[in-house]
Amino acid sequence: MPIYALGDKVPSIHPNAYVHPDATVIGDFSKALCLSGLRIGWMIERDPSRREQYLRARSYFTVSSTVLGERLATLALRNRNLIYDRVQRIAGRNLQLLDGLFVFVRGKVRFLMAKTILMKRR
Repeated sequence: MPIYALGDKVPSIHPNAYVHPDATVIGDFSKALCLSGLRIGWMIERDPSRREQYLRARSYFTVSSTVLGERLATLALRNRNLIYDRVQRIAGRNLQLLDGLFVFVRGKVRFLMAKTILMKRR
């Protein structure tokens, strides 16, 4: 029974959930939604009995999320576009500040700016 951990991606149906009918696919979206302290994740499991086993085992092997944490995560998912837009605005301003710093220290510090693109997630 393979288990796939996908990292910080917003939940979507992973190809392995289709290719491997016995696969359990897990991931988290805490950091993607700026909720890193909440430790919120997700799981795709076709088999209802195995899904129930995972839910029962969860309380023994992990620090389970609080009801408040799960409600905050649900609220964040419903408002993810607002969160992504805000993060993009802040990141854009921070990049401008960083550009200014690099102009100020030019000739004193060597650096290589990575080329990245801020993308809107919808």
